[in-house]
Amino acid sequence: IVMDLYDQMVLLLGSEHCSLKEFSEIIETGLIEVKMGLIPPGVDEVVVGDIERTRLKDIKVLFFIGVNEGIVPKSLSSGGILSDMERELLISNDIELAPTKRQQAFTEQFYIYLNMTKPKDKLYVSYHKVNSDGKAANSSFLIGKLQQLFPKIRIYNEDDAVEDIEHILQDDGLTYLAKGLRDYGQQQVSDLWMELFQYYQSHDRLRTVLQRLVEGAFYINKEKGISKQAARLLYGNELKGSVTRLERYAGCAFAHFMSYGLSLEERREYKLAIPDIGNIFHNAIDEFSKRLDTGEYTWHTIPDEVRDAWALECVEHAVEEYENSYLKSTKRNEYLITRMKRITVRTLWALCNQIKQGAFEPVGYEMPFYHVPDPALTLHGRIDRLDLYEDEDKVYVRVIDYKSGHTYFDMNRIYHGLQQQLSVYLSAAMDYLQKRYPKKDVVPSGIFYYHIDDPIVAKSKQAEEEILKSLKLNGIVNEDKKILGLMDQNLAGPDGSLRTSVKSIIIPVETNKEGELSKRSSSADRKMLTSLVNYVNQRLAKDSRLILDGDTNLNPYRMDGSTACDYCEFRSACGFDSRLPGHGYRNLAKKSTEDLNKELFGEEAD
Repeated sequence: IVMDLYDQMVLLLGSEHCSLKEFSEIIETGLIEVKMGLIPPGVDEVVVGDIERTRLKDIKVLFFIGVNEGIVPKSLSSGGILSDMERELLISNDIELAPTKRQQAFTEQFYIYLNMTKPKDKLYVSYHKVNSDGKAANSSFLIGKLQQLFPKIRIYNEDDAVEDIEHILQDDGLTYLAKGLRDYGQQQVSDLWMELFQYYQSHDRLRTVLQRLVEGAFYINKEKGISKQAARLLYGNELKGSVTRLERYAGCAFAHFMSYGLSLEERREYKLAIPDIGNIFHNAIDEFSKRLDTGEYTWHTIPDEVRDAWALECVEHAVEEYENSYLKSTKRNEYLITRMKRITVRTLWALCNQIKQGAFEPVGYEMPFYHVPDPALTLHGRIDRLDLYEDEDKVYVRVIDYKSGHTYFDMNRIYHGLQQQLSVYLSAAMDYLQKRYPKKDVVPSGIFYYHIDDPIVAKSKQAEEEILKSLKLNGIVNEDKKILGLMDQNLAGPDGSLRTSVKSIIIPVETNKEGELSKRSSSADRKMLTSLVNYVNQRLAKDSRLILDGDTNLNPYRMDGSTACDYCEFRSACGFDSRLPGHGYRNLAKKSTEDLNKELFGEEAD
């Protein structure tokens, strides 16, 4: 590219002299206009399509599926206003019409011919014997036509258990052998497979191949860890990173080692993925919040039309700034951007209503922090939003984390180390506020997730209220009645009490007929919140010491229908297979509320 640029400069300038400044400006202009292309990761690909709209070129193998009567060629619909004779009469008088049935049949025959003559190496033609209703289905006339043209071809019935070993060896004996090895021990293998196994075993050249297949099929990752010295070389004497890193370790130590020890990453793809969408939401909301801090409006006073206009502008800016603006490269991405704008408008509407309905005020957005729960562990990150309420002798603090995915507060996941972010954010925020307000008591008031979404509700007069209910904060709140009234003024009753039979649309609490919190409320007292933070800090310290001692066990968890392997990018590299002996998920029990209270808050907790 650079040499081409120089060649163009020579053609344009020739022997003309120019100053160094002019020369550098020409070079800079040329490089700005250069369009870089990416080398494709590979030339092999699989194209899926139909016979009419798919254009194939240089195809090695073609799988022609669904060659059944009425499908290939497809049955032409009958009916219509004009008969074929009338249509031909109109066509003869130069009146343009859609193709007749006969023309359509010829056209489809042509498409079939084109596709069946495309592959260079192999053509596979298949049809089904039973349709979706369980009724018998006939093959297309093409099958009989192929048998007439090529008398030696055979139709292989996949339901037949008996196959000849010559065909298997000729086609792909290794695939058949490997499939049987995977099934070995789980179900009975066929006599044919045993014959093939003996065939490979009896030949010196094939025995080596068989041995490798057996080793691969029954391989067990016996990785138990690396030495302490190696761990110190990889991580240093002090572990540093985000809370997500420790959550990853709690999910599977081997995945943590692959990601943070060996620093392995997936090849980045040119696409808009779920994490990208979450980052854009965060950036847009952060920019909107900072506009409020520096502008003439607040969360309470901003007009609806200004709020919506700012929301759209913030999303546009976040998209432009994200990854060199490649997000507008496809129509699909443009649709996703439009959807993000709609969700952001709804999100900021809901956040404004939540803040207006309480006394807590946001004082920080995307606040960086450093948290040291152990001398050998330093955590850093950003708190999405920090809210405060201050009176004469106390500072009440709550932490809110924005989530674009389906993340919900779960005490069981906190107990097992899989959900530690909110507790760490609260701990770091309290440490910061203790230094900022040394003469005041810093009171932990709540930790919450806010789910970024645009829920659909039934049309009614209470539609907006229903939407707010769907977008209420999800987490745990301090059960102090004053704090509950400060969080949601609709809960506040006279003389510091709570109103009766009220279900908050802001926080996850509701009151009963006596004005007390119901059992469905997600609440805890101050002592319990402090115990929760202490438990998480102790768990983080314990896990960090195990990492520095070299723990890399292949121990993915399974709990409540989800596993550490569900979205793990190292699943194809770790060798974990729960079907093999010696492998198995680390089943995390879902504890009862009473057991969790004892473990997290102490024996005396209610």
